Parts: sequence; structure tokens; C-alpha cells
Amino acid sequence: METLKFMTDINSPMEMSRIKSILDKFSEIREWKIDFDSIYNLLIVRAINLKGPVLAEALHRMGYNATLLYEE
Repeated sequence: METLKFMTDINSPMEMSRIKSILDKFSEIREWKIDFDSIYNLLIVRAINLKGPVLAEALHRMGYNATLLYEE
């Protein structure tokens, strides 16, 4: 299982339901969270065989910026 971390412009916990609707479309995702304590509003995703750019593009289509920082 990989952990992908994205720098995002998701600014509020109130946006979580919208983000959830995007992430629920990816069967590869096992769990995710947004770290609002980080200056980067990190989206942390644990998944199996998920390509970061694919997820970033899905978020972009919904109006969010997400930049893959790294994969573990």
C-alpha cells in the first residue's frame, strides 16, 4: 500500500463531503484525510496502485488544485 501526499487548496472541513464524493470513485483508495494543521492543507491518501496524477486531475476537474508532493 502506498501513501500519497498532495498539497491542496482545500481550505475548510466544510468541503469534506465534496472531496469524499470525488475520492469515493477510486476503488484503489483505502483511507484518506486532510491535514488542515499543515500549511499545505495536505491530502494524505493510502491506496493500492493509484497514480497520483490521476487523482490530482480528478480533483482539478472539480475545481481544486492538488500537487503530488511524494509517494511512500
